[in-house]
Amino acid sequence: YGEGGQLTQQVKERPAAVVLLDEAEKAHPEVLDVLLQILEEGCLTDGTGERVSFRDAVVILTTNLGSRELSARRAPGFVRPDRGDESRETVLRAVKSALRPELLGRLDGVILFHPLDEGARRAILRRELEGLASRCRAQGTTLRWTAAAEDHLLRESGEEALGARTLRRAVERAGEEPLARYLLTHGEGGELCLDWDGSGFSLRPENAPAPAGA
Repeated sequence: YGEGGQLTQQVKERPAAVVLLDEAEKAHPEVLDVLLQILEEGCLTDGTGERVSFRDAVVILTTNLGSRELSARRAPGFVRPDRGDESRETVLRAVKSALRPELLGRLDGVILFHPLDEGARRAILRRELEGLASRCRAQGTTLRWTAAAEDHLLRESGEEALGARTLRRAVERAGEEPLARYLLTHGEGGELCLDWDGSGFSLRPENAPAPAGA
């Protein structure tokens, strides 16, 4: 993201942008120097010598700093509500030891995130399933799922501390891969139902009877 990089071009085209620097602690020091210039001056000079304004952009840094000091069962960078103050101080100490004071001093605030509770994880799971259903509709196929399938996907995705990535992988294993095989064999169109019968997931036509014992 130095001079002439993609960052200035993208912000030039979309001034009201969100600039995300993920896992900022891993960035090269020169990248953090560029970031400091943006935060201090509100602009950056590109490779053509043009000054690009960042005054309408929102700059967000994420970091896992402090995660090693927290419980191994807690998601990196996330804190438990009942130990918020203690965890916040732990994370802030790690952040202050790794990032330069002049950079931290130009940030509007530091936000710590709580682990995803079951309600949030279920909402994310449904979004992933809806995304899969939307892709099916684009191919002329209607996809639905049972409450049993949704509940087991939530359990299968692991603990709350593992975050949302495991939810996406669970949907890929139970939904996307079997669906691709089914459509290759039976063709597109019709209505399908993703179900959990107590021992495994099944993908069947909507009006077909559920497997025995389901």
